[in-house]
Amino acid sequence: MISPKTGEQNSLNRRPSLFDLSSSERPSAVDPEFSRQVDKLADLLPHANREILAGYLRRAGQDILAIGQYLEDEKNGTIRRDYDAR
Repeated sequence: MISPKTGEQNSLNRRPSLFDLSSSERPSAVDPEFSRQVDKLADLLPHANREILAGYLRRAGQDILAIGQYLEDEKNGTIRRDYDAR
């Protein structure tokens, strides 16, 4: 609401921006299909860190591609540890 005297918006009446959410306000819902695919990767690669596998899956988009990329990086000693590529 704009104050008639000052022309400024009252901060209590402003709606929050959808594009300026703090990390605590972002939805934390996990896609069940994504979780199932990470479980499958973890079953196939039990020595691998689940968070790292999830990162590979996010970047690759498909579980079979993620496996290939992970195995290639493991062979070369260049496993990516940047977990979050959202």
